[in-house]
Amino acid sequence: MKKKGFTLVELLAVIVILAIILAISIPGITRVIENTTVSAFLSDAKMIIKTVENKRLTDENYLPTNLSELNISDGNYNNVTFSVVEGKVYVKIIGQNKWEGLTACGTYQNMRVGEAIECETPSGGVFACGDIFVDDRDWNEYTTIQIGTQCWFKEDLRHNNDSCLTKPWGSSPGNYMACRDNERTDYPSYHYQWEVANTACPTGWHLPSDDEWKVLEMHLGMSQAEVDTTGWRGTDQGTKLKTSTWKGNNASGFTALPVGYHGTNGLFDGAGSYSYLWTSISSGINACRRGLSSSSYTVNRSVSAQAYGHSVRCLLDQ
Repeated sequence: MKKKGFTLVELLAVIVILAIILAISIPGITRVIENTTVSAFLSDAKMIIKTVENKRLTDENYLPTNLSELNISDGNYNNVTFSVVEGKVYVKIIGQNKWEGLTACGTYQNMRVGEAIECETPSGGVFACGDIFVDDRDWNEYTTIQIGTQCWFKEDLRHNNDSCLTKPWGSSPGNYMACRDNERTDYPSYHYQWEVANTACPTGWHLPSDDEWKVLEMHLGMSQAEVDTTGWRGTDQGTKLKTSTWKGNNASGFTALPVGYHGTNGLFDGAGSYSYLWTSISSGINACRRGLSSSSYTVNRSVSAQAYGHSVRCLLDQ
C-alpha cells in the first residue's frame, strides 16, 4: 500500500528543518539588504557631489545652499551641507525616509557612509597641534599632542594603505608591502612592514627619523650620549611614554599601548607586553625602530628586519 502524506513526526521534522534554514539564511539576507542600501546611498551621495563639481567647472566659486539648486529632490535627505577646502568639495548628508539612519560625508574620492558616524571637515592645513586631525583618505580621526618642539599623533596610525594587500606577507626582498590590523580591539593599531610604513602617514605628516626620535627622548630627559647608544637606554623615558595601564605614567602624553607586532611569518605576537615603532632610517634589509616593554622603564633603540610588522606614529612636518 502506498504511503499517503506525512506522519505527525515527519511533519514536525520538516518544520524544524525549515526553521533552521530560515534562522541561517535570514541574517545573511538582512546583511545583503543592508549592504545594498548603504551602497545605494553612497551612489546618491557621490552623484550629488559630482553634480556640484561639474557646476564648479564653469563657476569656481559655486556652492549650493540646498539641493533644489541642483534640481534634486530633498525628500530622502534631512540635511545636506557643502564646503570647499583646498579646492576639494566636501559634503555631509543626513538621510531620512528610505535613507533613515544613514549619514554620508567626505569627498567624491573619499566618502564615508554608515549609521551614527560623526563627520568633521578636514581643516585644509589650518591645524593647531592639540586639535583632532582628520585623515581625509579614510576619515579616521587622531588626537594630537605637542611634546617639546614636536607635534605627534597621540595614537598609532590605522590607515589601510592601498599597497597593504598587494603582496603577501613575507621575509624576502620585494615582499615588504604588507600591513595588518593587530587583531586586538582593545589596542587599535595597524602593523606595517617598513617599506609601506614610509608612505603611510597622511599629507603634512611623516614617519619620524631616528634623529627625530632622539629629539623626543632628549626632551624627556635622556642625554646626547644616551640617545646615541643602542639597546635599552635612559632612565624612565619609557615610563613617560606608556599609559598607566601599561606600567607607565604617560607624563609625555604620548599614550603608547602594548600593541605587539607581526613577525616575518605574519603571525601576531607580543600584545600586552611590547610595542615597536618604526623610524624612517634603513640599514640594508633592516630598519631602525624604537621599542617599549612592560618589563622596562627605558626605551629600546635597535634594528629589525624590514619584513616585521611594527606600528607607526606620525610626526607633523616642520
